[in-house]
Parts: sequence; structure tokens; C-alpha cells
Amino acid sequence: MVDTVLKKMLIDKDVENAKAYTRNKIAELLQNKIDLSLLVQTKSLGKLDYDTKLPHVELAKKLRKRDPGTAPNVGDRISYVVVQGSKGQAQYERAEDPLFVLENNLPIDTQHYLETLKGPLMRIFEGVMTDPESLFSGMHTLKKTLTVSSQGALSKFIKKGVQCVGCRVTIGEGALCKHCQTKEGEIAAAKAAEVQALEREHNALWTECQRCQGSLLQDVICINRDCPIFYRRAKVKKEVGALQETLQRLHLTNDW
Repeated sequence: MVDTVLKKMLIDKDVENAKAYTRNKIAELLQNKIDLSLLVQTKSLGKLDYDTKLPHVELAKKLRKRDPGTAPNVGDRISYVVVQGSKGQAQYERAEDPLFVLENNLPIDTQHYLETLKGPLMRIFEGVMTDPESLFSGMHTLKKTLTVSSQGALSKFIKKGVQCVGCRVTIGEGALCKHCQTKEGEIAAAKAAEVQALEREHNALWTECQRCQGSLLQDVICINRDCPIFYRRAKVKKEVGALQETLQRLHLTNDW
């Protein structure tokens, strides 16, 4: 993000575009719309690291408890993102495997990433803005998306309410509220179009991975977690599955 802002300012000579881009990316981060691969950090696990409290070291310990057979060893690179935790919990304790985050809907610590970006961006904009702090406040920061995790002590006791597919208001049963039932065909068509768009995106990512492997006829077996496509592919596949469940509620079928 910082590189793009610098390009817009120094090469394109467009400060207003750089400011608009920054506000848009901050809004995407707060609304959980930003590509997870852009938040991933990667560190190599050293022999002496185990004596220190570092995010990638603590994550390595978690992964070893989950599955000793696939846990990282000394010399391996460990990718992680920082997720939300309990009040006062140290950052190194909140490092998590990006794929585990996607699969379990763990909420990203957006405040951590905002603070990480704030320093460099403030230094960039303070020479061209009288109030660069305004980039981090205002209307674009008011809308926030709360992610409901499938992990945690309370998740098994919480019963998720049924939401209307159209307006997302809580309903007792079915797929649509009374207001949206009059627009069932329109809503179903819109959801089907969303699935098709995501399927096209997944197919494009899959084909790119096949090209990288050197064959368009073989399944993708790449597990390179340093590649941003790895996480984008996983996220899109999960989103398609969720939308297909929504379509099934509307008595539609759409094979994956």
C-alpha cells in the first residue's frame, strides 16, 4: 500500500488520488474486504528463536500442538497474521496461520494493521497535508465489519440467528423476510451472479497456479504460502461455498 501511495504522489503527481486511495484501503481494512495476503508477514524460524517471545515462534508452537507431522522446523519460513484477542493479550500470542484464519473466520486485528500503516503514511502526507491525521478518521472509518469466529470458548454455546438473504435482518425461519419475499427472483438472480463471478475468479487463479506448475492439465499441488494467490484462492473457494449455501436456502442449485 505504501509503495502504491508513493507511486501516485511521486510518479503520477496526483496527491488527491493518493489520498483517495489511502482512505479507500483503510475502509476496506475496517470492513474486512482487503486481501488477506496483503496482511501476511513471513519470518524464518531460527534455532535460537525458541528462547524469545516472537509472533512466528509462538505460532510454530501452536502448529506443533495441532499437527506435529506438518509443524515447521528450524529454517522454515512461517507466515502469520495478527488476530484479535482478549484485553491485554500480547501481540506475539495473537499470531495465527492465515489459512486457519480463513477457515475459522477469525477476526483480524485491524487496529494493529492501522497503527502499522499510520507511521509511514503520516510521514508521506505531512508534507502535502495540513492535517494528515484526517486520513485515519471520518466517514470512511465509521463502517466496520465484525467477524464471528467459529473458534473460542463461547462459540459452541451461541446459536446463530437466521438472517434474511436479501436485507440480512434476523428472521425466525426461511430465507427471506416478508418485505424481501416480493423480490425473491431478483435476489436469487443477484446471488447467482455473485457465485458466477467468484467462480470465474477462482478459475483464473487456479489456471495461474497451473501455469506456474508448468501444466494446465494437472491439479494444483502448490503449498507455497509466500505466494499471495495461495490465500486468495482459499478465500474465494470459501466465499463460493457460503454463497452456494445461500442459494440452497432459496431452493436453487449451482454445482461447484
